[in-house]
Amino acid sequence: MHISKSLAFTILYFFLAHGLYKLFVSIYEYMTVPQNIYYYSISINLINDLVLLAIVFLIGKFYKNSKKTDNSKTSIILYVIAIVSGVIMIYIQSPILYLSNLTGIINGYNGIITGNQQFNISSIPTIIGGVFIIPIAEEILFRKLILADLLKRYNITIGVIVSTILFVAIHYPQQEQMLICIIGGLLACLFYIIGNMKVIYPILFHISWNFFAHLSMYAEFPFI
Repeated sequence: MHISKSLAFTILYFFLAHGLYKLFVSIYEYMTVPQNIYYYSISINLINDLVLLAIVFLIGKFYKNSKKTDNSKTSIILYVIAIVSGVIMIYIQSPILYLSNLTGIINGYNGIITGNQQFNISSIPTIIGGVFIIPIAEEILFRKLILADLLKRYNITIGVIVSTILFVAIHYPQQEQMLICIIGGLLACLFYIIGNMKVIYPILFHISWNFFAHLSMYAEFPFI
């Protein structure tokens, strides 16, 4: 895969994840006057989930057309390392974001504030999307599709750098997350490569990372 094709896939994903979601929300708000903000919030989050499911479906179409990689057995140890690494990301995320704020790289962000949100039923669609759907979609796109094909044409360094830059680029609206996305993207590439090109390892890492990041919004984490 040429770098230009990788960029095209990334732009497509970005448009689907952000553009269509905003379009659906605009149509929904134009056609419906929300009487109950509680159920309105649930509806908007469900729309978001449907858009993300569509993204997974489209990416899956490309995934089916890609060549199968190593058929060796998966490693339980690497499963555990990937999951634990996701937990560790929460503990390195706060100090990195805090230092970024102090140095002026990011203004007005003091790191993760844990346990400051109240869980309710309207949170469920957002959690499902953020913890499961987004990680699966992004890892299939940036690791299984883009990184795998880049490695067939370029060396490991170029493949990892390009796929990580593209991964970070789709998170650009969340500027406070840029530095941590670089670290997360590099680790996901590492898990994919050392895991014999199996996408399950970066998926588990990403799901674990996002799961505990969401959990930290509703519960106090020790030492953060």
